[in-house]
Order: sequence, then C-alpha cells, then structure tokens
Amino acid sequence: MVAERRRRGRRAALRRLARLAVPLAAVAVVVVLAVSAVAQIGPSSGPYRRSVDRGYAALALPLVAASDAGGAALRSFARDAPRLDRTTFFALLDELAGDAAGVARRYDAITPPDPASAAAARCAAAMSGRAAAASVLRSAFEGVLGGRTGLVPVDTAAVINDVITAGTELRGADAAWASCRRALRRAPGTPLVSRSVWLPDPAVLDAATSPGLVGAVAGSRSLAAVHRLVIVSVVTDPAAVVSGRTLVLVPTTRLLAQAVVANEGNVDEDGVEVGGVAQLQGVPASPAAAQRTADIAAGGSTTFTLPALAVEPGSSYVLGVTAETPRLAGTGPIATDTVQVQVQAVGTLTVVTAPVVRVAAGRPVTFTADVTSSLPGVGTLTGTVEFEDDDAALAACSAETLHDGTATCTTSYPSAATHAISAAYSGDARFAGSTSPAITLQVTPG
Repeated sequence: MVAERRRRGRRAALRRLARLAVPLAAVAVVVVLAVSAVAQIGPSSGPYRRSVDRGYAALALPLVAASDAGGAALRSFARDAPRLDRTTFFALLDELAGDAAGVARRYDAITPPDPASAAAARCAAAMSGRAAAASVLRSAFEGVLGGRTGLVPVDTAAVINDVITAGTELRGADAAWASCRRALRRAPGTPLVSRSVWLPDPAVLDAATSPGLVGAVAGSRSLAAVHRLVIVSVVTDPAAVVSGRTLVLVPTTRLLAQAVVANEGNVDEDGVEVGGVAQLQGVPASPAAAQRTADIAAGGSTTFTLPALAVEPGSSYVLGVTAETPRLAGTGPIATDTVQVQVQAVGTLTVVTAPVVRVAAGRPVTFTADVTSSLPGVGTLTGTVEFEDDDAALAACSAETLHDGTATCTTSYPSAATHAISAAYSGDARFAGSTSPAITLQVTPG
C-alpha cells in the first residue's frame, strides 16, 4: 500500500511540471530577446557613439603631434640635405622613416571600435601613406649616394622619379587627413583632431623641384663617399714587452696577432679583409697568411684575430698587417701597419759531470756536459761546448761539438791540485747559451 501511494505521488508531480513547462519556455524566450535587444541598442546609441568618437580623438592627438614632428623633419631635410655631412644625412633618413613607420603602427592600434564616420579610415590611411613615402625617400636618397657603402649608385633619373612619387603620396596623405578631420567633426560627439600637414608648400618634392634637389645631393662635396680604414693597434699573443720600437716576445714558435681596425670614413665598409705576415728580416716576403673578413660600419671599429703565424725563437721579424676592401678595385691596400718583433731565444740549462771526484795525477778523466732546453719541440740543439778549469778554457776541450745535447772532454793533470770544472754552451740561432755550475775535481799525487 505504501509503495502504491508513492507511485501515485510521483505521477501527480510529473503532471504539474508538464503544465508549467510551456509558460517557463515562453518566459525564457522573452528574456533572451530582451538581453539581445539591449546589447544591440548600446553600441548604436548616441551616448555610446559619442564616447567612442571622443576617445578616438583623444588617442589620436599625441600621434598627430608625433607625425607633425616628422613632417617638420622632412621639410628641414629637403632644405638642408646638400649641405649635410654624410653620416648626419643617413641618420636623418633613418630617423624619418623609422618614426613615420612607428606612428603608423601605433595609429592602427587605437581602433577598434571605429569612430562613427566611415571617412575616419582616411586618417589611418594618411599615416600609413606618410610612412610609405618616408621609406621611399630614404631608399631614393641613399641610392643616389651609392648606398651605405658608396659603391652601388642608383640611376639619377630613377631617384628623381621616386622622389616625385613620394611627394605625390605625401600630398595625398595630407588631403586624406584633412578629409578625415572634417568627417569626424560632423560625427556624434563632434570629435576634434588636430590639423596635420607635411607639405604645406606644394612645390616641395614636386616634378619641378625634385630634379634640382636630387642633383644637389648627388653633387654635394660634403656627401661624397670617403673610404678610410685605420689600423689602430696590433697586439700579440704571447704578450710582448716594448723595447724602443720593437716588441720583444718570450720564446715561441707560434705568434697570434690581434689588429684593431677602425673605419674613420663616412661609408660602411663591407667585407673588410685583414691579413698579416711575419717576415724574417733580410729574407724575401712569404705569402700572407689566411685573412679574416668582417663588415665595419662608418665610425665603428672591429678587432680581428689573425691566424697563427709560424715563427722561430731567436729570430727578428717584421709583422705586417693589411686591411683592405676588395670591392674597391684598383685602390690597393687601404691601411697597413708594420711592427718590429724580436722572438727571444729558448733558454737552456747546462750541467757538467765527471765519473769520479778524485783522480791520480797523469790518469785520464772524462767530463760530460748535458744541455737541455726550456721549450720542448723547438728542434735539435746545435753548437759547441767549452770546458773550463777555474774559469780558463781547457786547451784540449775548447770547442766540443754538441751531439744530441751532449758533449764530452777527456784530459789529464800532471800534478796534484784541486780544479773547478765548468762547461759553457755557445748557443745557436734558436737556443741561448748557458754555463753550468762548477764541480770540484781532486787530483792526487800519482
């Protein structure tokens, strides 16, 4: 019975829900339509449009000021260009094009939402037109001067045509801005943007004046390309000690040189090659070592580490460094520097020994001198050894030839005495001489 009553209760509840479903659905539809209507009414209402338009104008004002500064810079450039120095000339063109492009990007970023007047799109078009024209002017004027390197000039007629085209584009941008400004003034909220004109004088950059401006730039003496490379310094590894005008190096068979090359001209130097050679004094020059290559901007400098140069201890060299731009056909080396280098001889150590410390008078005794170097792998020690007795040369052993670092001397003494025996190595072209400490030999009566 209890279960039956529960089943009847559930069926009654379902019937009541079914009677409520239709009215609830109707209410939901009405709510959705109401919300949608409010969403549509807001953006199209007068207060909303006025707020959008005035906000647009407020965001545009600082960008208009920045654009006007670019226009003033262009007019100043067109007036002074032939009298500028080349570095300033290129820097102003870069600044003009870069600033105009930056303003155009920022102007695009201030919408959406767009202002009420469809003509407002002409404001953005004016900014992008100015950026495009500034870019064309930069390429054109750089081209007539041979570009950054001064080596790739553009045909003057083509440059004149580009300048005229850029002038036409700028006048169109000025007109587009004026049209946009008037349209915004009539839009809801009457937003006001500043007047902005890059070329108030219609004769600037037109077909009549552009040929003269381009010709003056092309023929300007202050804008002429100047190629000047300077070798500022040469530093060696191993580090050198300066002695007069000579760099004195520790014993080595491998010389590294770093050359600091500065571009003191007004053009960029592309592909500058710097090479060096260590030439033995009094010997014909050997081919230059492999070169290093780099680009050096006008006013810049670069450190070149040259490939290792083979040298020999105990020798004097003229270290020559040359910097040149291969594209300048027929001009030869642009910069050279020579440095006197003296590589010290390798130090040696000489030791003298004897098989005995006492010997009877008249009996032979053999002394041995061993010579070693402080720098392995340099080569074979050559030269002679002079054996000395109490600092006086032994007549029988005054110039014994060194073999594999060893020389010997055999002698005898006729009477009893005490002798101080030493050995002096003569040295050779690569190895420095050295003298051994003395040993004591006691000669006893026979």
